[in-house]
Amino acid sequence: MRFPQWEARGFVPAVDVLSSISRLMNDVASEEHKSAAQVIRRLLAAYAEHEDLLSIGAYRRGSNRVVDAAVEMRDAIEELFRQQVDQRLPWDQLVGQVQALGAQCQSKLKSAPAAVAAPQLAAASAA
Repeated sequence: MRFPQWEARGFVPAVDVLSSISRLMNDVASEEHKSAAQVIRRLLAAYAEHEDLLSIGAYRRGSNRVVDAAVEMRDAIEELFRQQVDQRLPWDQLVGQVQALGAQCQSKLKSAPAAVAAPQLAAASAA
């Protein structure tokens, strides 16, 4: 199945990563590769779930650390999926790029600010 919205953004092949399930991933990927792919998918899903709020400027940074990381990593993730139709990449090089990106995403998840805490009532702090 083709996904014109992905194709229009230069993703080749134009596959909806969030809707696709690889039958071969477990057979061809190492644990590190699968873990990296999982964290990348997690950020793609968080962005997709909040895309409406993000597009109208209603999302408030700091309210969801996963969405914050997804926003920060969005360009890098899309760059991984963007290539020329005739471009070929050796498997080991591709896996290395996925693992490096996964590590960057994981780092952003760990360093993303926690949700803003609700202010304490003045009376409670005075007691």
